[in-house]
Amino acid sequence: MKKQTTAFLIAAGMILSMGSAAGAATNDHFAASAFKHLVQMEMMQEEATATPNAVIERKEMKDLIQKVVGKPVADKNESAKGVTRVEVAEWIATSLPAMNTGINGHNMPYPYKDTANVTAEQKAALHQLYKLGIMVGDGKGNFGPSNTLTRGEAAVLLDNVIVRSVASATAVSFEQLTEELPETVYTLVNENKFMPGVSSVEENGFLYVIVSGGEQPNAGYSVKVNKVSETDAGIFVDASLQGPAPGEMYAQVITYPVQVVKIKSNGKVKPVYKVGQFGEEEVQSKKIVIRD
Repeated sequence: MKKQTTAFLIAAGMILSMGSAAGAATNDHFAASAFKHLVQMEMMQEEATATPNAVIERKEMKDLIQKVVGKPVADKNESAKGVTRVEVAEWIATSLPAMNTGINGHNMPYPYKDTANVTAEQKAALHQLYKLGIMVGDGKGNFGPSNTLTRGEAAVLLDNVIVRSVASATAVSFEQLTEELPETVYTLVNENKFMPGVSSVEENGFLYVIVSGGEQPNAGYSVKVNKVSETDAGIFVDASLQGPAPGEMYAQVITYPVQVVKIKSNGKVKPVYKVGQFGEEEVQSKKIVIRD
């Protein structure tokens, strides 16, 4: 029986402010880039981006966090509809694995002036996310702990979590295949080579990941896989499209550069993500096929 899920290309863009703005999620909205990433990763519905300043529902936020970090949220106040910024900070801080310090320095305390009424556990969560550069307030010394989180703020926050999670993911050993491929892998290559992206198939105890560079104008293009890593949320493939070597001449014929990597499977079905950029595209999606 075949099982399908979805994989995505993600960009390592980072928006650190938790500010707000009026209007729909147009290109000039502070959360526009984050919305784009989450929608194309199918973590957030596109219609949700039309109301970026609306309060995000509590269940929606918990579901999003679970997708991003790979762990369910322990919520003691399930009857509430909205969720405050400080609650979300505590949810995320307790779900994240150990991470290296981010942009703000290991020992630098958060600069917020409005956290006198938060608990000691919440203060620890705010400090952790501040030092990781995930939540840094409004830039004026305010965090707004009791403010209800908007959908746009949630999108920016989760985009930041994805970036930090990828940076701290566990390295995975892989083998780049250059010769004969298993039949199912070869079939998947031909099905998915036309568009940039990643697809995968699990077979005989191994996960085969196909990184496609899409249609290119000559034979001078190739796909380079630099690193494969894993978090509780998924497997991340750091790859890039290599252009023609300077000064070299290539036949002007349409090609579809592809690189296949082989990873020992741990028996867990996880989404596979492509980290990096191919051309001007920051985020694109492909299908994964898991074959029994």
